[in-house]
Amino acid sequence: LVHVIGEIADAAVAAAVVEPTPVGSTSLEITSTPRGARVFLDGADQGETPVKLPGTADSHTLAVLLPGHDLHIAEVAGRGVYDIKLVPVTPSGGPAGIKVIKCKDKERYYVYVDGNPTGMMCPTERIETDLGPHTVEVYDAVSESRRKWDIVVKETRLSVRVKIE
Repeated sequence: LVHVIGEIADAAVAAAVVEPTPVGSTSLEITSTPRGARVFLDGADQGETPVKLPGTADSHTLAVLLPGHDLHIAEVAGRGVYDIKLVPVTPSGGPAGIKVIKCKDKERYYVYVDGNPTGMMCPTERIETDLGPHTVEVYDAVSESRRKWDIVVKETRLSVRVKIE
């Protein structure tokens, strides 16, 4: 089961890593639909969309986060215009819950459960789920790394708490 969940998570990440087509420009411009998404470029917080930065000859890792939407990660050229279309996330359901807490910073950690985007960043509200085993994965936009926890949800009254720091 864990191996299958890992494959689902890998497929979800592969689907999210799509390079937008840059349009000729001497600067690097990042917009999003909807507006107001948090932009991280090589792990550095660049503020909310729209973002305009001086162009470079390098390529960069771009992470775009907005609550209620799927995480967008891409490798981008150092110049051009990138219009990121963020995909809304339908909240999961179920009688039980998971909470991801103890974050060093807010608006930095994006949470997946069982390979599916939650649309939530740490600290999360209650992520509704079913009883049983689950895999919680957290993407850190600053370190550009992922951490996973295998948990078992045993009751419906209290949420299982995953502490990331």
